[in-house]
Amino acid sequence: MFLGNLSTANEHIARKKSGKKKKDNSTADELDIHLRRNRVRGKPILYTAELGTVPRDVLLDYLHTCSKMMLEEANIDEIVADSFDKKTGLQNAAIDFQRDVLENNYQVERNFGCHYLSQMQTKHGEDTELIDAGKGFMYTAMKSYLLALKARKDKYFKTLSQVPLNRIQILEFFEGCNAKMVMVETKEELKSVFRSTGKLPNEIIVEMQHGILSLLGYDPKFAVSCLNKIGEDFPNDKELLMKMQYFAMCAQVACKESTLSDKEREEFYAPIPPMMHHFPHIFVMQQEMRRQQMMMQQQQQMHASGGAPTDEATQRNRMQEIEALKQSGLLSLMNSPEGRGQIQQLAQRVQDSKQRLEEEVTSWSGEKRMQFFNDFADGHPVLNTLRDAGTDPLAKIQSFIGMGEGELDDMMRLLLVISKDAEGVLLNKVRGNVNSEGGNNTNDSSNNSGGSSDSQSNNSILNGIFTTMGSLSTLNRFPRPGAAGMPMGPMSNMPMPRHMMGGPPHSHGGHECSMHHGPQRPFQPDVSAGKADSMDR
Repeated sequence: MFLGNLSTANEHIARKKSGKKKKDNSTADELDIHLRRNRVRGKPILYTAELGTVPRDVLLDYLHTCSKMMLEEANIDEIVADSFDKKTGLQNAAIDFQRDVLENNYQVERNFGCHYLSQMQTKHGEDTELIDAGKGFMYTAMKSYLLALKARKDKYFKTLSQVPLNRIQILEFFEGCNAKMVMVETKEELKSVFRSTGKLPNEIIVEMQHGILSLLGYDPKFAVSCLNKIGEDFPNDKELLMKMQYFAMCAQVACKESTLSDKEREEFYAPIPPMMHHFPHIFVMQQEMRRQQMMMQQQQQMHASGGAPTDEATQRNRMQEIEALKQSGLLSLMNSPEGRGQIQQLAQRVQDSKQRLEEEVTSWSGEKRMQFFNDFADGHPVLNTLRDAGTDPLAKIQSFIGMGEGELDDMMRLLLVISKDAEGVLLNKVRGNVNSEGGNNTNDSSNNSGGSSDSQSNNSILNGIFTTMGSLSTLNRFPRPGAAGMPMGPMSNMPMPRHMMGGPPHSHGGHECSMHHGPQRPFQPDVSAGKADSMDR
């Protein structure tokens, strides 16, 4: 989101106590010259890519001084004005401010300087003072961004708009939510809610996200309806999809962190490079993407070579998994960012539904479970939905993705009924019927000319449900540290279209989903050296 990451607000507090904080009507001309951005370069550039380095004292002074500058009201007003004048996102105007200071105040060529800062973890990893200053810079940048959102609203947005959000405003929303989740006071509030209620602070996070929409000058309910149409309005916008995934993961990780003990929190942050401690969701996403890529490569290699395992049964099972993934249509969707987002959304919805319904199905008697199974197998609307998709794998998985909440919940009840059948009678019954019918591909609509054909088709479709959900599980093997439930987005009580990720953006009132140590699988640039993508701007 920004050129770097911030320092704590201690200096801002100290300045407030000492009376050095500027009045609300202060201007850039009234600022101390050392806290004023030079809009034009008055001195020659000293530090460039050819030189290859920036002196430590220059870096340290820049990080500390720019952090102070970003909290000055006059500078915040300048950033807001730049955003309006240039018709660019507020976050981009903030980045330009930081880059201007780097080049015009500190004589560091801006592109080289940004790249060098992004490498600080690698180049100066043992320098705790410099790393702490970098972390502080990032934190302050996010705090400054939230202050800029408020300053802009107070100046320009006197009433809440119901004009559809444009791309710039959607990106501002994602950035604002990510910044809000990082704030110390936010983390303390979420932790306090969890400790006092024993419940995940999903609703509080959603309220905070709605608050960001208000800062953008929008009625939250109306803005949510716009966000739910991102996939329709921006179907090929890969950057927007990526930012959506960052946003969802950031909320998810914030919810997770609220449930951790001090020891668990220490363990969670242990593998995360210090320069990414304000962006743990990016690290988690990057690690999960690597895990997923490795798994896919292994599966492809086994398929190409006939399977590496020497154990014949293991090899056969893995080959069956690969074939099931192909037949399910999941592999086809994995080839595109939008497809990966859709799979992630489906997986999250399934997990969310399971969590909500497991207690209900567990309480059913054996007779009620059997009755539900028989009623479902006799002609539940879900079977007709999947039958209409025919035998094309991609069409079938798209049918799963497009299911309404009621259909998805009933399908999850069916799967839970199957899982409670310790003897495996129901599953074996379905698969036995499929085998007796002559194969797994009898769900073509051409077979549906009579009652017997419908029955055969229903058995095949039921078996297809089990196969697809098993394949989805293959792509979603996460460790579970203990707690459960994290919000994934800003929406509450709304329909869940294909293009929005799981968690709160569902039509049901509960906003919980299973919590994973490595939450979900959005794609993102390499940050293994400890850089946030924003620092490379």
